[in-house]
Amino acid sequence: MIERRQLAVFLVGSAALGSLATAALAGSPVTPKILGLVAIPISYLPAALAVLMLAGVASATMRGGRFPFRPEGFALLPLFLITNLGEEIGWRGYALPLLQRHLSSLSSSVVLGGGWAAFH
Repeated sequence: MIERRQLAVFLVGSAALGSLATAALAGSPVTPKILGLVAIPISYLPAALAVLMLAGVASATMRGGRFPFRPEGFALLPLFLITNLGEEIGWRGYALPLLQRHLSSLSSSVVLGGGWAAFH
């Protein structure tokens, strides 16, 4: 089921994990000055979920499944490490290409924006 609905699992999972983490922070005794620093790891939840799902794809590939390898995607990795690694890998590196397989660029952006807004 996850294989057929991987984008939905990613978007719902990111929003759910982000909401849970935010709710946990809201109930903690963290001061507003420190809250921004404590909240930084939340921005990495989409990337962590994307990596987890890609690990599932790798596992399926090792069992005979097919997965196209595109090494040119690794050229942007240093940029992601320097800037917004957490969200960019999840939203633009994983979810957007899946959306654009079935939707126009505008529709993909609207759906992705909805997922991003729900996460935030």
